[in-house]
Amino acid sequence: MPRTLTFTVLLLVIIHYFSVSSFASSGKNSIRDLRVKKGHPILFVDQDLVEEIRAKTEDLARFHSNVKTYYEKSTDDPRQTDLIRREVEKRTTGAHPGVYISTSMYYGVDGYINDSALSQEYGKQYALALLELPLGSVDQAAGRAFALGVLYDWLYDHLDTGLRKQIREGIMKRLPMIISSKSDVSGGHRLCWWDVYALAAVLAIRHDIEEDDQKAQNEYFQYLDVLITKWRTKYNPAYQWIAGDGGYHMGWAYGQTYTVVIPYYIWEYATDEESWFSDWQRERVYWYLYGYRGKGWYGSFPYSGDVWSTHYSSGTHGFQILTSAFVYNNEYAKGLYNYFGNQSESYWDILYKHFDSDAGSSPDNLPLSRHFRNAGFVIMRDNWDVDKNALMVFKSTSFYSVNHHHKDQNAFTIFYKAPLAIDSGGYNICGAYGSEHWRNYYTRSIAHNTILIYDPEEKYSLWGKPVSNDGGQEFFRISNPTLEDMQDGGDNHLDGIQYYEDHEDYTYTMGDATKAYSSHKLEAFKRYIVYLRGHSYERPAIIIYDRVIAKNAAFKKTYLLHSIEEPVINNGVVTIEGHSMSDKNDRGRLFNEALLPENNVINKVGGVRNSQEFHVADDGTGKPYNYSDEIKDKYGQIRYESIRSERSVAREAGEWRVEISPADSRLDDTFLNVMSVTDGDNRYTHVHSEYVSTGNLDGVVVKDNDGEETTLVLFKRNNTELSGEIVQKVSFRKMLIVGLERKAKYSIKYKKGSLSIRRSTEGDYRSSDQGTIYITDAQNGQI
Repeated sequence: MPRTLTFTVLLLVIIHYFSVSSFASSGKNSIRDLRVKKGHPILFVDQDLVEEIRAKTEDLARFHSNVKTYYEKSTDDPRQTDLIRREVEKRTTGAHPGVYISTSMYYGVDGYINDSALSQEYGKQYALALLELPLGSVDQAAGRAFALGVLYDWLYDHLDTGLRKQIREGIMKRLPMIISSKSDVSGGHRLCWWDVYALAAVLAIRHDIEEDDQKAQNEYFQYLDVLITKWRTKYNPAYQWIAGDGGYHMGWAYGQTYTVVIPYYIWEYATDEESWFSDWQRERVYWYLYGYRGKGWYGSFPYSGDVWSTHYSSGTHGFQILTSAFVYNNEYAKGLYNYFGNQSESYWDILYKHFDSDAGSSPDNLPLSRHFRNAGFVIMRDNWDVDKNALMVFKSTSFYSVNHHHKDQNAFTIFYKAPLAIDSGGYNICGAYGSEHWRNYYTRSIAHNTILIYDPEEKYSLWGKPVSNDGGQEFFRISNPTLEDMQDGGDNHLDGIQYYEDHEDYTYTMGDATKAYSSHKLEAFKRYIVYLRGHSYERPAIIIYDRVIAKNAAFKKTYLLHSIEEPVINNGVVTIEGHSMSDKNDRGRLFNEALLPENNVINKVGGVRNSQEFHVADDGTGKPYNYSDEIKDKYGQIRYESIRSERSVAREAGEWRVEISPADSRLDDTFLNVMSVTDGDNRYTHVHSEYVSTGNLDGVVVKDNDGEETTLVLFKRNNTELSGEIVQKVSFRKMLIVGLERKAKYSIKYKKGSLSIRRSTEGDYRSSDQGTIYITDAQNGQI
């Protein structure tokens, strides 16, 4: 090609590019070149999948019956449009975005897959009703745009050209409200609703938009480019980093809201671009599998972050589990999805469940703990029997954000038949997002089982307003971090989980929460947890070892342990009980024995009758305050017991805590607490714990009261090398040493009750890649 012609063609391409769009989505092609499939429907399905779905005749019959029963009550005659219109209008005003999703999907799927003339007419009337509404809030605008896009796509052949144009105009009218260049990759309505729903709307009308005038086209492609660029460069990388192992830093309530998989199906089927499905959707099932605690009174999943529900939902949790099964053929996902029961009346089930109701694998052959890395969770179980499982959740996230993420780094919860060690406070029942309770107690460190370091001069503020001085973790300057802010070297990066090791006998983990606190008051806070299976009768014994170094000896350090029921304190041992509610005699019990500091003070704080259930000793002015003002029942009365009985999330809000502090002031303190999980019968007592130490080791011999297990657990106190540490008069069968240098050799000798340990290149024992040495039969000459 002649050089002059080449230049002319290139110039024309550049002029055309900038006349339509001054931006590019992929770095090399115009957004007009985005490969969106032609034909309808393209949202959620292709024609091969449609044929598979139509073969599910029995499920489709049940689905059709469900749609008629709940969404088409007025008439069975599609010609009675006035009656239909009056019914669908009830699903248009003041509705949560989820209502728009479900209504449009039920009409669309039934209208297309079952070729139901009734659903087709209901869908048309619903679209007309939505078009007549004012824009409303951003949530409403986004939900309505999604519904319009779905109805446009699924009922396309049953809409005349005039209604199609009206829907395109209705979508375009709402896009300026919904789509902006802003994004919040750690949480926010854009991430879970606005940009998700906009994606369905813009892709559904992609090809027909070229029937509209040039102004509408230019605006459309600008919005499309902004939207796709955010998913490609912001959301998808952030999700893959935060949730790469399947977990999410907000826990199981908002965590499932913000990890919605809807946009990934939209993109997969509507475009011929690179897939957005990645590791985190495949791994998502393990978040629910490991966190699952039963179908009982307190709900299926742990209380973590802002919690508006602890119960399983087929449309959210279920859809994510189904995704692991459908997209990745995960057998555990199939088993868990089937465990929750037949959901064939759900449109997601109709579209994506293509396996038998007895398919799937039991988790029995999976490890009993799992590490969800950047989300910052280690979940520990002692078996896979839901009714007899002691579930411990340890949290130390590797970044900080506000939204629904709490200041709960290095915190833990324990569930056995009931919540025993809990996250306290409540969401919506004790004050909604941003309330006094939320800002001053619920989201703060004082409401969680972590460590406080109280500086009376410290000032906390959120959104420019002063809040309580709870002695806990600080508010960072950046409340809504980018991925770069969250990662190593970023302003919001925390060290999080540093060590994790799972063995059939134990789980070991360590979290470093130092950076979560103000640097002016804290030098270090590292929490080591050893979860010993089968050490408390048949249940676990749990050792929590905390190394806390303050910047000022006068700053009081406090170990927190929250509960629902009132704890009993006796000779340094705290006892907490709880029952399953279905049988009040079926009780779980948690013992906490404080071995270090040796000279400690143990206090009990709380009680509704004492007006201290959400007590903070310093409201920011040095005065105590109980943040219970917003606990009100439906009559506006402050009736905590009434609220607790009515809503499951309130049952777990708790009203008690135990505080353990050193009696003497010093910079450097060590907390060593040994927990026992047992049944509630009085014949069960806490494990026998014997504290041992040497120059650079703290440890405890844990002896089960049924005599079946005796394990010595040793913690390396600091970075000084071990050079002949000797522990005298100690007897044990198993030994676990943690905190060692990774993959290093050690000489370990045990003779006549005397144990010596030193680092040696000639040593017979090599530490693991997590810095542990585990010896299983010391008494029979293994050492």
